[in-house]
Amino acid sequence: MNKKLYNLMDWAKIEEVVYGECDKPSEFLGSHNYGRQSLVQCFFPGAESVTVYIEDLKAVKGRTVKEEVKMEQADEAGFFAVLLPGNDRTDYKYHVVYPADALDEDNSSEKRAEDVRDIYNYGRLLSEEDEDRFISGGEKKAYEYMGAHKKTVKGVRGTVFRVWAPDAVRVSVCGDFNSWKGLGMPMNRLERSGIFELFIPGIEAGEKYKYEIVMRGGSKTFKADPYSFRQELRPDSASIVCNISSHKWEDSKWLESRKKDKRPINIYEVPLSSCSSDEGFIRIKELAPSLAKYVKGMGYTHVSLMPVNEYPDDDSNGFHPSLLFAPTSRFGTPEDYMRFVDIMHSEGIGVILQWASSDFSNADYGLGGFDGTALYENPDPRRGMDPRTGMFLFDAGRYEVKEYLLSALDFFAGFYHIDGFAFTEVTGTLYLDYYRKPGEWETNIYGGVENLEYVNFYKEANKMLHNNYPGIITIAEESSGYSTVTGDGDDSLGFDYKSDSNFINEITHYLSKDPIERRNYHQELTDSTLYQYCENYILPVSRMHLDFRQGGLYSRMNGDDDMKWENLKLLFAYQAFHVGKMSTFMGQEAGNPVSFEGVERIDISAHTEKQQYFINYIKELNRFYAAHPALSEDSTEEGFTWISENAADDNVLSFVRKSGKDVLLIAFNFANVEYNCYELGVPADGKYQEIFCSAGVGFGGAEDANESLILVKDEKVCGFEQSVSVRLKPLSVSVFAYLPYTKEEQAIIEKRKAERIRIRKELLEKKKKITDARVKIREDLKVRLQAQIAEAEEKIASGSEYKKGKVNK
Repeated sequence: MNKKLYNLMDWAKIEEVVYGECDKPSEFLGSHNYGRQSLVQCFFPGAESVTVYIEDLKAVKGRTVKEEVKMEQADEAGFFAVLLPGNDRTDYKYHVVYPADALDEDNSSEKRAEDVRDIYNYGRLLSEEDEDRFISGGEKKAYEYMGAHKKTVKGVRGTVFRVWAPDAVRVSVCGDFNSWKGLGMPMNRLERSGIFELFIPGIEAGEKYKYEIVMRGGSKTFKADPYSFRQELRPDSASIVCNISSHKWEDSKWLESRKKDKRPINIYEVPLSSCSSDEGFIRIKELAPSLAKYVKGMGYTHVSLMPVNEYPDDDSNGFHPSLLFAPTSRFGTPEDYMRFVDIMHSEGIGVILQWASSDFSNADYGLGGFDGTALYENPDPRRGMDPRTGMFLFDAGRYEVKEYLLSALDFFAGFYHIDGFAFTEVTGTLYLDYYRKPGEWETNIYGGVENLEYVNFYKEANKMLHNNYPGIITIAEESSGYSTVTGDGDDSLGFDYKSDSNFINEITHYLSKDPIERRNYHQELTDSTLYQYCENYILPVSRMHLDFRQGGLYSRMNGDDDMKWENLKLLFAYQAFHVGKMSTFMGQEAGNPVSFEGVERIDISAHTEKQQYFINYIKELNRFYAAHPALSEDSTEEGFTWISENAADDNVLSFVRKSGKDVLLIAFNFANVEYNCYELGVPADGKYQEIFCSAGVGFGGAEDANESLILVKDEKVCGFEQSVSVRLKPLSVSVFAYLPYTKEEQAIIEKRKAERIRIRKELLEKKKKITDARVKIREDLKVRLQAQIAEAEEKIASGSEYKKGKVNK
């Protein structure tokens, strides 16, 4: 090495680079001005020689010549340097020669050479404004610059990588492009934020990569990109450079209509892992056409996908994600997921994602201990680990972590056109003592048990989603009774709906009892009505009611096969006619008797005759629910009136649902006996027509219960001035539409009523005359009798009667 070049060497820095401890390589590597020359330094681990060349020099007669300058080796580990004439020299490339076996895994005996650009000549690319937002906690679209993004810098196409790892000693990008050896591609630290950044020319979509992170103490780990848009299929775990904007959307009309959409909500919950084929996991875009047709035909309005964020363990069904931005590659590429949503929207079906944002997997390649410290998880194990599963819990109080969570929601809402998010395990995140023993948790700053950081996160997430994406819905899976989960108030978490899983637990337990015993469990039917207007509820038949080998709902109904089907009809009818929205787990609309086991296939195409009757019943029930605003739109207490909630001895429950002119009288008979003339009070005079009967002909029954029009009687029942007499079939529900009298009918009724009043008045007058006559007779008799008595008393007093008697003797 010549003396001038030798004297320019910073040997301490060179050692830092060679030993993999350099976190700001652009300050040292690449081209830097020294006087009128440019000092070019590079590090290619294991390289035998490096030559700098410039191809675009113009020679005589317009010819292009290639200037080559051999670099001098400053360290045998692969560090080279050279002085080039002129300042700001970035017009060169490197020709790097490696000795045999230096990088090749196939033990090739031949030398290998490559031509590469200098990756340290592009300067800082992240704006200070973006970095400021990232630091401040106000960023909700961090995915726009974090992770891997295709970019053209100084006319060169490539990919810029950014990752947050503030406590790392060094972070490098690794991939097939450098034989997964990160020593030669250290990233540049941005001191204020702890973000590492590097632009690598030539990296295109489809390239696999990871981050090699050197932690304090010198240990290394390989991590997937937290902001990765695409991942390898498990068990492989590399991130993949992805062009996320390639899909051509065709759902603009849907998105516009969603802003003002007041459609009913009736959700079909789909576990993609149970839609597998003999060849393995199904590609989601191939599932879309048949699923959309089925869901639409059944009368559901939305599909709810179990969590699709990338996860390592099949058995977890996505509830412990490893990363939040990449949809799992089990079911296809990001483009496949977008196509799925597009197809659903084309059929008028909304798409909801179940969102597991409470904890995350402890997989080695994931977020846990990302830079050698508790970065995404809370460093205090009392807040940073779920005692039930051993999974990490997000530190929602840390700005950068909250931004990660919010940005992921915004990303799926914006790039995947998702129509709603169902947040799972909300209860576990709201309380610091959840499933923890004394000493395993600590209070918040006010001495309470509420997790204030997550409370604030939910409020901010809901506000962001509703402001940025009009018409989107959010659902909380919350079972603790936390006050004001739904609504717009300052104290509310801001969700649109709260999932009431206890509703199905109670009705299922009730229907598992013999009808003779049900009188003792009648309260299980009515408990949910005590709080039905406290929140906006969704009443789900969900995975939680089907796992742990409980069996499907059908298998938990009481009785023989026929009774089980009738009881199951009652369960779904009570769900539909109760205040709240509906959600049904895949297969339960066909009475699937088995538990949900995660990866077991659920076949919704093969059915027995009785299953087909039941499917027809659910289809009609869904249609009926959607057609009646009294069921699907009501959200005020005026929309529900009890007729009789206390007829436990009869096993009968009756109430009125109404919205505007849509008024429905609903009567459940949970007894296995028929009531031919059951008296029900009604709130208004008029007529009632049975419009739905679960025991009807279309659902396997012999006949409808009430085929004729039912007129209201002026007879008091259950505190109502008027009543109707109806027929209730065993284990059935009947719905009667209220029909007010027409003007003509009302005129006739008024005429008849006037005639009845006239006749009654005449009868009353006659009765009064008779009564008056009787009174007069009584008065006359009384006067005469009193006169006779007075006369007799007078005679007795004068002794005349005594004397008269004596003479007679």
